[in-house]
Amino acid sequence: MQNAITDALAALEVSGAADSTSAERLTVAATIGEVEQLKGTFGIAGVPTPPRQRVPSDELWPAIHALDGELQTDRDVYAGRYVDDETVIHIGLVDRVSAITARVRPDFPFPSRLYVFAAEFALEQLEETERRVRAEYFGLLDQGVPLLTYGVVVLRNRVEIQVERDVERHGAFLRERFGSTVVVERGELAMLA
Repeated sequence: MQNAITDALAALEVSGAADSTSAERLTVAATIGEVEQLKGTFGIAGVPTPPRQRVPSDELWPAIHALDGELQTDRDVYAGRYVDDETVIHIGLVDRVSAITARVRPDFPFPSRLYVFAAEFALEQLEETERRVRAEYFGLLDQGVPLLTYGVVVLRNRVEIQVERDVERHGAFLRERFGSTVVVERGELAMLA
């Protein structure tokens, strides 16, 4: 995107049509283009989703899908999987971390990077908490809890709930209601013009 802006500004200068208005229009157009690119990072109703992930090499996907299928049958152990920006495959496990790591490591030969981390909560527990929050969402709003977003965050091994204000008070209430599977933070309501 930046190269296109630079090229367009250079073309304006060569043609002699460069002025502050033209440069401002290009900057606005670039901003609109960047916003269009970012739209893909937001889910339903503007709820932010994790940044787009880099994709591991094609030969690893069969092993990743096989591992997902295997671990998802062991719902009390599996805590989720994500691929970070460095294409490291992170897998959370509640139990049997060493044994499962030893078993799956051959499926991910060097230089692929597999990181298995010990998690406190299984994905099934987190998804159940998320379902409870979803079911009570409007009731909580009616009670004055300024909920903004919520969702399972595998990286944190928690259900993250964002509130608009008074994090300490609402956080204590939400942790009492939903348990230690939640983490409550201050969020901001994003308004798109």
